[in-house]
Amino acid sequence: MGRGGVIGTGGVGTVVGTGGAGNVVGTGGVGTVAGAGGSGAVGGTGGVSDPMVAVCEAQCSRQQRCTPQKFPTDADKAACVPTCIAKSPSASVFRDGVLTDLAACTRDLACGTSDDVCLTNAAKPLEPDWIASADSKACAATYDACKGTPIGYVDRTCGLFAIFSPSTLSAFNACLAKPCSEVAACVEVVIPL
Repeated sequence: MGRGGVIGTGGVGTVVGTGGAGNVVGTGGVGTVAGAGGSGAVGGTGGVSDPMVAVCEAQCSRQQRCTPQKFPTDADKAACVPTCIAKSPSASVFRDGVLTDLAACTRDLACGTSDDVCLTNAAKPLEPDWIASADSKACAATYDACKGTPIGYVDRTCGLFAIFSPSTLSAFNACLAKPCSEVAACVEVVIPL
């Protein structure tokens, strides 16, 4: 799987995280995941069963609708979804339903509106249980202990981590047990943002 993530901040074409091309979560760049539009605009597959494909279709459709100058040819349009999928993490990284919610949210998202709202909306129903969880407390404790060092996440509440699957969170927790100097590299592998 290529480097990519599904969490982040910033402009058109992001879903979550920070970074450049290839982020499903991140800021800007071809291959990010979040957006809007119907699958037909990017040569969609119809009855998509892989939720990451649906997210990439939504992202690419939104990018093509909002920044058509970045897709001057049919080949550029056709390459968007496969490029996004190749650079995105596996759908198994995420809790069931999260990617479906992200794709649905981005379908009609207005150009110029940050797609971070879609991630926030997907995480919000999960946060009450997450905040009370041992995973959330471990995340906050590591944040507090490692402040001032790069640790791979920037928010003490760790609220958006609620979107990740139990197996991803288990691996994430193993990262939190490492020395502060090793947490960021571990988190980047487990949750490629």
